[in-house]
Amino acid sequence: MQPFTTYSSRTGLALTMVLAVGQVNAGDDVFGTPAEPGDDLFGGASLVTDVIANEVNLAEDMLTGDEVLNWSGSFAWQSAGILIDQPTVEHDPQVQSELSGNLKLDARPNVDYRVLLNLDYSATADGSSSLLREAFADFDLDNQLFIRAGQQTLQWGVGYFYSPADTLSQDSIDANDPDQDRIGTMAAKIHKPKGTANYYAYLIPDDTANSYSIAVKGEWLLGSQEWGLGVVRQANNELNLVVTGSVPTDLGDLFTEYNLSLGETSLGLSAAGSLYDRSDELLQQFTVGMRASQDIGPDSSLSLSGQYYYNGLGYTEPTWSTAANDWQSLTLGREVAEQLSQQLAALMIQLADPYGLPLSASMLALSSLTDGSAMLKSTVTLSPNDFVSTALSVTTLMGDPGGEYAPMGDLSRYELTLTLGSQSF
Repeated sequence: MQPFTTYSSRTGLALTMVLAVGQVNAGDDVFGTPAEPGDDLFGGASLVTDVIANEVNLAEDMLTGDEVLNWSGSFAWQSAGILIDQPTVEHDPQVQSELSGNLKLDARPNVDYRVLLNLDYSATADGSSSLLREAFADFDLDNQLFIRAGQQTLQWGVGYFYSPADTLSQDSIDANDPDQDRIGTMAAKIHKPKGTANYYAYLIPDDTANSYSIAVKGEWLLGSQEWGLGVVRQANNELNLVVTGSVPTDLGDLFTEYNLSLGETSLGLSAAGSLYDRSDELLQQFTVGMRASQDIGPDSSLSLSGQYYYNGLGYTEPTWSTAANDWQSLTLGREVAEQLSQQLAALMIQLADPYGLPLSASMLALSSLTDGSAMLKSTVTLSPNDFVSTALSVTTLMGDPGGEYAPMGDLSRYELTLTLGSQSF
């Protein structure tokens, strides 16, 4: 998070790229990128057909409207009372309050060119901060290649809680809050649609490695199924081959991802407890899951999401939990896998507006099948109108100290949150 009065080099570079491509390409013919930011499967760009009726360009009128600049945003004030119950540690009750929201500027001077700036802001008793989430420009070359340059959301995978195919984004999915918006990554993207297929090329600068990541991807619609194949050469010379698939069924939408990598730079940990270089090893990651939703009344719905993840970058033995001191001594100052467990699972159940009441409820369960730790979070939200809501959540962590989902051992957290003024504009 950054204060309102300062700007990071990433922010400056994003704005520079946006303004530069704008000066060069504002005069192209047809603009065909999505109204909303992101890089969903088969969602990189949509084709626009100019229709001239009574000397009026309907495509231009629909895209630009009466206003060249369109502002939107959100505002919310939240105050939460938090109580933590832990057998070995005594915690005092906490109160946390925050004003937060989002501001978005979408500029479309014509159908050929678009600039989007997306900024989050927040303020607490300790001060205020802001975060540039996206800053990019969209344009096209002769209505054949569609280009996006700047800080943008890059999302290759189709996984909900875990996404091993999502190798480009610098902001990974948070399994604790999988619907949370992602922070954009500095990149240039070229999109070539062809029939029901889509082809992409990416150039991603990496300041740390003083180099670039290069990636290409194809997506194909096969009947009702969507499949993707991509190759990435990371700035650190790691290679990734990724496959994604989404298959609708009578029960719900089945999704899967596979990632084969060579040149992994993080160190491995052997069964004997020593670190070793695994950059010459072929490492595999795989995930499969399903999402389903069912109407259970005129205004009610029930949703279910489940996923299994085999993490080839993780470990079969939970040394970090069973020998915590040795693990910390061994790995201190060393780079290890981001997620330690080799096998993970997640499940979420959501209920919306039961019997037409202004209520919603959800239950999220995350589990490491490697070390046996788990997190269970249940939430009930009452929203009598669009401006006021109250939520009660209970989070339970279970497992040995140092576990993937129970770093402090068994623990319960109770949180009552009041939200006022929550609204988009």
